[in-house]
Amino acid sequence: MANNIVSLSAYQINQHVVPLTQVTQVGMPVASTVIGDCSTSPNCLLSTGKSVYSFATPPDGNKYYFQKTYAELAALMNA
Repeated sequence: MANNIVSLSAYQINQHVVPLTQVTQVGMPVASTVIGDCSTSPNCLLSTGKSVYSFATPPDGNKYYFQKTYAELAALMNA
């Protein structure tokens, strides 16, 4: 049976870069969450020095950015 929630560290939420001392795990519901690749975006290098490569938009409408690649994120969401 697959998990219904995937926990990931979000480094940016919408247009807000999360300070490294405040990065926490967020739970992404597997159902109804849209994922995408942002690895080619000129904005993937954040002001904190971290890079983000993928994003997820759960039903709440917020956009969360992660250090996982799109392939890694897709594998987690489909596990």
